[in-house]
Amino acid sequence: MDALTRDTPAAARPSRTRRAVMAMLCLAVAAAIGWAIWLWPKHAALDPHAAGPDVVPVVAGIARIADVPIYRQGLGTVQAYNTVNVHVMVDGPLTEVRFHEGQDVKRGDLLARVDPRTYQAALDLALAKRAQDEAQLANARVDLSRY
Repeated sequence: MDALTRDTPAAARPSRTRRAVMAMLCLAVAAAIGWAIWLWPKHAALDPHAAGPDVVPVVAGIARIADVPIYRQGLGTVQAYNTVNVHVMVDGPLTEVRFHEGQDVKRGDLLARVDPRTYQAALDLALAKRAQDEAQLANARVDLSRY
């Protein structure tokens, strides 16, 4: 026996039933506290905006048609819903751009003009080569008729 049971009279010692009831009561209190902590919304205590947006007052008015300017201030990045990539059919330096950013364009509209000098030089070279080949053909025909 331990010192408590030897020195304490039997009437002052708690009985087994009473100890079991106290243990059950402590377990029930611990379970209730755990259940309350588990059910309590943890994010509401950490994030003040988690409960929902602030209430916005609403005022009734008369409907009318008008232009309403929209101003937004803040830092950030704006990205368009729809974007278009413009591909050129030929390469070269641009001499003229016939649209501005944000303008509505239709299929087949002339958007830009490429410097035609490069392509004019290539065309002149091809025409000269053709004339040279026609001259060689004429000489070959003359040689054929001679031989």
